[in-house]
Amino acid sequence: MPKEKNGYLFFWVFVLIGFIFGPVAQAKSLTASTEEVLFVYPVQNYKFDFEGTGKSDNCSIICKKVKDFSSDPAVKEKKIWYQFRIKISSGAGKSLFEDLYSTEENDFKQTFERFGLGPFDPGKYLRNYFNILKRYGGSDYVNGFAKSKIDKNEIDKDGILEDIKKRKINTTVEKVVEELSMGNHMTVEYVGEWAEDVRIFVYSRELKWPVRLLNAYEMNE
Repeated sequence: MPKEKNGYLFFWVFVLIGFIFGPVAQAKSLTASTEEVLFVYPVQNYKFDFEGTGKSDNCSIICKKVKDFSSDPAVKEKKIWYQFRIKISSGAGKSLFEDLYSTEENDFKQTFERFGLGPFDPGKYLRNYFNILKRYGGSDYVNGFAKSKIDKNEIDKDGILEDIKKRKINTTVEKVVEELSMGNHMTVEYVGEWAEDVRIFVYSRELKWPVRLLNAYEMNE
């Protein structure tokens, strides 16, 4: 093969390799995690009948302390965050619910102040996750699970409609609302990213998926 053609062949092979592997390397650098894990707390486990089958389901509270950037591009320095993952599965291992949220350390401290929880102690908070009594803002628990009657006004109907479309379930918003507004249902309630971010969920057997309930702040808006 003539020398010039040989050179052209190597040139195009080089271009092809760059085209194939270049974007992959770039994508990896763009998606690389910037978080530094500072501490992983022991997993806390609870049992209660979330699905409403009469059998106990398994609830795990997972948390790690990390140092990472905010999602706000204007914030250039890393901050301390507490990443929570709440998972509920049936005794047979079927996933029933999962939620992941991060609270910045200052917001977490404000939750302690808002409810009068004493000195800031994330470890103690985790160890007693569903057994922390409020000193301010009510006499109930900060986080908890309990059977209760659900008012129709508490049900997030727009969220149900989105889930029906997304999961392609053959049901209606009206049927789910009717199911949840009859009898007592196990609800899970906990504080998320900040003190007013109260998250409440109940499992719908009609939807085969958890339904979010509106908290007191949202109902008063």
